[in-house]
Amino acid sequence: MGWRDFFSNRVETSDTHPNENLKTRYYKTTQQQAMRFLKDLIEQDSRLRLLSYSEEHAEITAEYIKPKKAFMVISVIMVFPYRTAVDFTISTQTLWPTDWGFSRNQVQYFYRKLDGRFEFAGTGLGAQKG
Repeated sequence: MGWRDFFSNRVETSDTHPNENLKTRYYKTTQQQAMRFLKDLIEQDSRLRLLSYSEEHAEITAEYIKPKKAFMVISVIMVFPYRTAVDFTISTQTLWPTDWGFSRNQVQYFYRKLDGRFEFAGTGLGAQKG
């Protein structure tokens, strides 16, 4: 974790992210199964409020209402049959230039939940050639 990771109130996962914990994660499941699982997690979490759920756009949006105000976008794309990529963008509303790792920790929380439900296929696979 570098200084840039610490002094931020926003985190976005990607295939080429320099932090291994924030690389796009791929699972052996369908887009619909992953999206429904994530929707259920959000609906069961009293810290969160589901804002939108669109299988057509492969996107879920939610907001954190506690302990901090934050906005989350989850993109779930099936890149091959039973190979689905899950990416997160979380932006925290704060007066400080950092959210003290809150957004990064939330991404890791959701990835752990996905790891416990679906077979993990790898990270950053979209950046690999061949």
